[in-house]
Amino acid sequence: FKWQYPDAVILIRIDDAYEVFFEDAKKVAKLLGMELLHKDSNGENVDMIALPTGAIDLYIEKFRKAGLQVALIDELKEPKKKTGSIEE
Repeated sequence: FKWQYPDAVILIRIDDAYEVFFEDAKKVAKLLGMELLHKDSNGENVDMIALPTGAIDLYIEKFRKAGLQVALIDELKEPKKKTGSIEE
């Protein structure tokens, strides 16, 4: 999807969070003052950030104020219900 929107921060909804990867994750982590996380993808360590869906409007507003374009990618199926919360 990044090739379709090269100037936008891509947020991909996975269950109850929007995940941001690679260079976009580095931008988001710096802007929000968050620790960059890492995810294993086929044996490769990928930079990522997870943002809870319940606060996504607040994050999008921060991105817009910082001059960033945002592209949201949502799941077509109903997200799984989870008990508990995302830990930082």
